[in-house]
Amino acid sequence: PRLEGVRGMLLRRGAVTVGLAMLLAVLAACVGGHRGPGEDCVEVECRAAWAAAHWPEAKRQVRDLVAAEQDPMGRARIVEAVFEAWPGEAEALCGLLSPGVTRERCETVHQRADLLRLDPDDPAAASSTGEAAWILAPSPTMRPVDLPPPVPVDCGPEVPERSCRWWTAGERAGAGQVGTAAAVCAGLADARWRGVCLVDVVRRTCTPETPEGCGMAVEPCVAAGPLRTPCLIEVSGALAATAPASESPDPNGWAALTSRLREVERRFQDIDPMLGEGFVQRTWAEATMLAYGQSRIPAGDPLDHVPAIAVPHVRAAIAWRQATQKMEGNLQARADAVGAAMLRRSQRTGARPMPRGRVRIAGYWAETLPGEEEFASIPYLQNARRAWSADPDVDRRLCVLEASARVIPLDLAMLVEGLGAEEVVVRWTAARLLSQLRPDHAALAHVRGDSDPRVRARAARR
Repeated sequence: PRLEGVRGMLLRRGAVTVGLAMLLAVLAACVGGHRGPGEDCVEVECRAAWAAAHWPEAKRQVRDLVAAEQDPMGRARIVEAVFEAWPGEAEALCGLLSPGVTRERCETVHQRADLLRLDPDDPAAASSTGEAAWILAPSPTMRPVDLPPPVPVDCGPEVPERSCRWWTAGERAGAGQVGTAAAVCAGLADARWRGVCLVDVVRRTCTPETPEGCGMAVEPCVAAGPLRTPCLIEVSGALAATAPASESPDPNGWAALTSRLREVERRFQDIDPMLGEGFVQRTWAEATMLAYGQSRIPAGDPLDHVPAIAVPHVRAAIAWRQATQKMEGNLQARADAVGAAMLRRSQRTGARPMPRGRVRIAGYWAETLPGEEEFASIPYLQNARRAWSADPDVDRRLCVLEASARVIPLDLAMLVEGLGAEEVVVRWTAARLLSQLRPDHAALAHVRGDSDPRVRARAARR
């Protein structure tokens, strides 16, 4: 840097000849080449540590360091150290590796950077999984899942152990050897990368195409530590994606989903029954949303086949589908229409379930204010949550309000009408939704003097 400063000063003053400029350039290159970045390190671990520490501000130097590394294992270790330290920000180094395990892991890490940036020590990390952080929260009595003893791995002389374990675990999981795959992951000392390894085992074990493996995914997910919640969301979503269309006359699809959820619930019994119930509720919430996603005239056909725990989610899915079809009427009329649809059965078939991922449902209850824990709650469509009432008529109105907040354009008339409901939970739901979507709406001023402090708190919150 000093040489560059001197050279710049001389050039600005016009007091340097071409020969002197060349001499300074050669001298700078010589000094930089002889004692370049990381080259004071004798061991490759030292160079890898330097590269990981300096990547953000010295990307070019790190790339040069990697390119200059002649030993394939040394090059792989340096790149591995950087992409583990900076997931999502060091993809440029992947291409410097030969095709193989470490390069594949490098590319995979950068495709899933959001998951890998989760910091278990940061309370704000819970927001990355939405309100599922509450839905899938473990109870105080959750029993930890012990992984099998670590097993040795060998991917050859050019693959670092961490990348080798990731690849080997995936191969074992793909072959149905979930216990062995978990034992491979157990050999990773770092909790984050051990969790990532277990999540990848789950991804190979439980998919919409292979839902029969989803029961075996419970233990690896719970053992994934800080990645437990996103792991369970993936398992839940894979099962939900197997739901048939709401109009389907074939009961086998619903029977299969019900059976698989019972297996999952059974596996949770010795770990955390309350967490198991939250998982089952969340799965039914998304499954019914997908089932009704492309229905033409929403009807209650699934109610002939699903267990009682799924009924509130069928109700919510019908209300949401009707809202997307711009059904008219006041709050009570819309709630009555939901009830009528649940009693009706389809006269036509042919609609397909909505593909998973097409719609992302926004959550509007990420924060629980004082007193709100008294409201019973269940998942809403995906990772959101809503208040629930044992009174079907009240619950239908709650579903209509939640759906009104998630259509374009917003159905503000429904939310404003809800502010005047007799039931506290209905007024509170309307205030909670409207205060987040239209915090300056004049109607909120009228309920800031509500008789219930929870309604007042939501109406005043911005």
